[in-house]
Parts: sequence; structure tokens; C-alpha cells
Amino acid sequence: MHPPDLPDAYPAYGTIQSSQQRKLRTMNTHPVDAASSTDIFSSAFLLGNVGAPFVIGLAVGYFAKKMLRTALFLGGATIALLFVAEYYDIIDITDEKLQHVASVATE
Repeated sequence: MHPPDLPDAYPAYGTIQSSQQRKLRTMNTHPVDAASSTDIFSSAFLLGNVGAPFVIGLAVGYFAKKMLRTALFLGGATIALLFVAEYYDIIDITDEKLQHVASVATE
């Protein structure tokens, strides 16, 4: 028995329906292609969602590592060149000059 104010379209109140009718009602009569979207071992899924981002990340990381090492090498070579130039009296580096350059760089 069901309350008189509810239509017969509600199966929870006593109307018996076949499993096919319930399936159509719950899926909105649109076919569901669940196999292709949930198959995580297909080559299309793995290449697009795992393979390509991995290769891109690998390339970006390699490039960043090489650029950082190059920048650090050039910075170290510059400092070594300054020490050599001061040793041979080509330039004069004093504490006041270093403090002035550091204060200008931080402003």
C-alpha cells in the first residue's frame, strides 16, 4: 500500500517493476560507457595520464638542474676571477666597496 497523494511512479511504495525498467530509469535512458573511462591499464589512459606528464616532468627537472649548476658555476668562477684580479693588483676590493655593493643590491 502507498499513500494516496503519491503517484504510482514511485517504486518504493509498492509498485513492482522489472529490473530493465529500473535500469532505464536510473540511467536516464542514456547508454553508459563505463569500461573505457575506468580502464586504467589501457595504453591510451596510461600514455595521456601517466606517461606524458612523467616525461615532461623529467625534461623540466633535467633542464632546471643543468641551469642551476651552470649559474652556480658561473657565480663561483666570477668570485674566483675577482680574487685572482685582486691578488695581481688589477682591481682593488675593500670592505667599504663590498658593503656599498651589497646595500645597493638589496635596495
